[in-house]
Amino acid sequence: YYASIGASGGVSGLVLMYCLIKPWSEIKLFLILPIPAVICAILYIVYSSWASKNQDDNIDHSAHFYGAIVGASLLILFIPSTIKLFLKEIIHTFPF
Repeated sequence: YYASIGASGGVSGLVLMYCLIKPWSEIKLFLILPIPAVICAILYIVYSSWASKNQDDNIDHSAHFYGAIVGASLLILFIPSTIKLFLKEIIHTFPF
């Protein structure tokens, strides 16, 4: 057991909110590799879920995972049109 303290779960929620609003914006992975925000969000959720079960590095990966999920859920709950905006952005502004 360990104590978890910090704001990383909240920051994860804010990042996922941004990814829902601007899915094709560029996020630089490790400050070098540019990838679309929607791909970054998917990879982040998958990694955080996996790491919360498989890593023993004293990082609260489950806080990152649930922070991102709660952030996205709150955005959709308070601004339901976010889903339409997200789908419109994904379909109509596909960058490739």
